[in-house]
Amino acid sequence: ILAMNLPSLRSRARDMMRKSPWATTALDRFTGSAIGTGIRPLPLIDDEKQRGEVIDSFAHWAEHEADADGRTSFYGLQEIACREIREVGEVFARLRARSLEDGLSVPFQVQVLESEQCDETYTQVLSTQREVKPGSEFDRLGRRRAYHMYARHPGDVNFPFGRTSVIDRKAVPADKLQTVKLTVDEKEIQVVVCQLETALETLAWTLE
Repeated sequence: ILAMNLPSLRSRARDMMRKSPWATTALDRFTGSAIGTGIRPLPLIDDEKQRGEVIDSFAHWAEHEADADGRTSFYGLQEIACREIREVGEVFARLRARSLEDGLSVPFQVQVLESEQCDETYTQVLSTQREVKPGSEFDRLGRRRAYHMYARHPGDVNFPFGRTSVIDRKAVPADKLQTVKLTVDEKEIQVVVCQLETALETLAWTLE
């Protein structure tokens, strides 16, 4: 039941975030407390010179190459992801390998995708070995194998290249797409915790 109502919950949450300064302030403070200016990894390398080179290389990648969409830095992606998790309960990060011809210092980028881009209306038994439950594909042992993602965001009404419609979807291997979400139970699929609905009701009351 919760999974069926998830699109409505997300829509309400996003609408409330636009309308309520209380919600915006709470989200800003949560994000600031959770990641600050960004979570920064440090290499466990004994050689000081090599460690410095790794740190400098990562800093360049993080600031200039990490985002597959070219909008922000690695730390900006962390902020976007953190806000999405708190706002609607889930966010996807697609791990995209690049070719050497792309000229990146590291042939790897991260693309943050909103949860709406997963086709949660798609449920089907594919074979005796595979089945899809709200957008997530599992094998016979219950292991997640893929996510069925829209080629474009459902809210994107512009198709500049004239080739891909929003209804097109593609199975993205689970090892290429990481998801972080708030759930009631590990076995539930794409379900936002009841905290979201409670928060919405509270914020709606403050706006009245």
